[in-house]
Amino acid sequence: MMKRLLLCALLAGSLAGCRIFEPKPTPNTCPEPAPAPQPPPVTTWTPGGILPKGATQIVGVLCPETGAFAAAGVDVSDRAFTYVVKGDRVAREGFLSSAYKAGVPVVLYTAPVKLLKGAAAGTSAVVTSGATAGGTTTADPCQIANSIGDPPPTDPKDKGNSAPKPIDDLTQLAWATASAVDGVSDPVASSSTQPAPGTTVPR
Repeated sequence: MMKRLLLCALLAGSLAGCRIFEPKPTPNTCPEPAPAPQPPPVTTWTPGGILPKGATQIVGVLCPETGAFAAAGVDVSDRAFTYVVKGDRVAREGFLSSAYKAGVPVVLYTAPVKLLKGAAAGTSAVVTSGATAGGTTTADPCQIANSIGDPPPTDPKDKGNSAPKPIDDLTQLAWATASAVDGVSDPVASSSTQPAPGTTVPR
């Protein structure tokens, strides 16, 4: 009887030990962003334009060859695009100056990038450059900036749908980027990050 009790105790202890030391599941520290919201109409940025308020991140694309740009203001907390603008080389500096003064993170893409599978879940478009191997798609800043706002080309073989639009390319990239930025940082009060007018910051 005593041997049986001893064996049961040892068996119970070994099973408990197995439960204690079994590997824990790895937490998902980088969840996929929620489906991208619908963007507002694209407007053309003019010199002296006023940047709409409400964005928590600004994500844009710039084509080095032509100087054209396009950008989206994103409010991740309210799951909305606050604005989408486009412009030429002349308007670009004014927009960027206003964007930097807004005091929110600004991300500007100047070269093609791959969006990982699921990076912009819920959007209906396939980016202009098309799908690539490994479940990724490529977003090209020049294709977006030079043609955003133009009517999408139609596919004669597809009776119900049109070809992907550059606005979808931008919103996929902007939403995935803004969601990632929001996931790794919190905004700091502007008073603590920027000096008062007229003050000099030691270098």
